[in-house]
Amino acid sequence: MKVFEVIYNKMLECNKVAVISHKSPDGDCLGSGMALYYFFKNHNKEIDLYCDDVIHENYHFLVKGCYNQELIANDYDLVISVDCGDLKRLGKFEEFYVAHSNTINIDHHSTNNGYGKVNCVVPDISSACEVIYDIFEYNNYEIDKNIATALYSGLSTDTGCFMHNSVNERTHIVAGKLISYGIDLDFIHYNLFRRKTYVELMLLAETLKNLELFCDRKIAITYLTQKNLKKYGANENAFVGIVNMITNLEESEVGIAMTEMNDNSFKISLRTKGNVDVSKIAVRFGGGGHKMASGCRIYGKLNNVIKSLVKVVSEYL
Repeated sequence: MKVFEVIYNKMLECNKVAVISHKSPDGDCLGSGMALYYFFKNHNKEIDLYCDDVIHENYHFLVKGCYNQELIANDYDLVISVDCGDLKRLGKFEEFYVAHSNTINIDHHSTNNGYGKVNCVVPDISSACEVIYDIFEYNNYEIDKNIATALYSGLSTDTGCFMHNSVNERTHIVAGKLISYGIDLDFIHYNLFRRKTYVELMLLAETLKNLELFCDRKIAITYLTQKNLKKYGANENAFVGIVNMITNLEESEVGIAMTEMNDNSFKISLRTKGNVDVSKIAVRFGGGGHKMASGCRIYGKLNNVIKSLVKVVSEYL
């Protein structure tokens, strides 16, 4: 793709770059950011990483303290957003991004409207990390173990450990090539998929107690309230992964996990086994994502939010 060459040349030409990941950061946006971080460091460029949110402990092995929550400088000659389907998900860095004259938008969300000066949005690919891998491969850039670790982390998390329908033969080929660089698979898999703290296990118990089923058990919804979080001294990003667990309930078609935020809203994560396109549901509430994994934010009281979700989801069953 010609845009792969354009982006690669822009990255080589810049001297000081900012890379911005989206709020509620996941492995794909962080892996994408870290892959670019190592690329620019390898080329002796100045690079700062930004995310307007707390990064979950499971990703600390990956980001190594490189991310910033406040803008360090404003004299960057290039700004890149990664894995962000909606400008608003850049949070406090949205205005900075929009005002910049030289921006790149690297993403794989079908809902991305091409908000960058240069846009590389490939919706039929597994992850933003796979897009970045293709940019490197197209331009014959030889990646190293650090970049391979970052890209594999994002690839594996955004595919649900290679279980989502976005996975195809090419996805496994790319994963195999990344593994060939000698990355520590056991270490990566433990941190991304198995590592749990005591607080997370207690919050898991709370979410299971809060589980509710609707529409003949085709919709499974659970939630964490501020009361649940404060009980264990946890924040809104303390637990990830519960939505995948409840989606695996035998009868459920759609799994929904809700986390109450401090601003009278709920952060919503939606998953499906594949018969329902949850990205369409997320868009109805101002969010977005993929067919099998999407998210949004809804303001209101707990019971009202649940009723609204059930009403909309039931239309797609």
